[in-house]
Amino acid sequence: MIRVELNTQQTALLLANAGPKARRCAALALTATARQISQTLSQQALPAAFDRPTPFILRSTQLKLARPDQLAAEVRFKPRQTQTLQAEVEGGPRTPKAYERALQANGLLPAGYVTVASELAPQDSFGNLPRSWLVAILRALTDSGYGGASRGDARKQAAAQRRYGRFLVVPVGPRAGFDSHVIRQPGIYQSVPTALGDAVRPLLLFVPAAHYRPRLDLQSLAEQGMAQHFPDAFNRAFNT
Repeated sequence: MIRVELNTQQTALLLANAGPKARRCAALALTATARQISQTLSQQALPAAFDRPTPFILRSTQLKLARPDQLAAEVRFKPRQTQTLQAEVEGGPRTPKAYERALQANGLLPAGYVTVASELAPQDSFGNLPRSWLVAILRALTDSGYGGASRGDARKQAAAQRRYGRFLVVPVGPRAGFDSHVIRQPGIYQSVPTALGDAVRPLLLFVPAAHYRPRLDLQSLAEQGMAQHFPDAFNRAFNT
């Protein structure tokens, strides 16, 4: 969260200069400044911190407006995005995504591991395995209900298998029974029958969860935003 507020010196100067109008103008200026900081975060800071961030990430902020009786505005991350962005702000392990939690709940992905899309897997414009594939995988392998997936729905499961083939889970640890020339890493693989036998390719690989260093300096964004935007915003409001 970014808190946009007046420091002690600014507050004293404001209260010495005027009364209700100054406080109204300060509230408007703080809100305008917070809005500018939010745009900078979405358009510059987040794209710099993430590789091809999705709209889910870029549209992650919301504003709390300043009021004359509460001279502070806030730029907050929405609750759903907070877990994803926490490691970027504070550092630490990446939080498992929803489909990863479903895999963990079904005993397929060990604790402390996350998934990465294989270079041989289909990818969307953000470098992720497309959602339709995730739903098909979880429909075949879990009872999670992710994206409407349900292993108990035989009709949908059969249709998904015709379209996507079968999915194999290669566990972390010993991989007895798997061809080591084809299966080199733990993860989820696609198996499609061909005239020459089953064609197998990796889709999601299981890797130890990375620990991130903080990559979003929210305090600096707040300080730079106040210095750059607040004075002009206050003057415009006061002189209107």
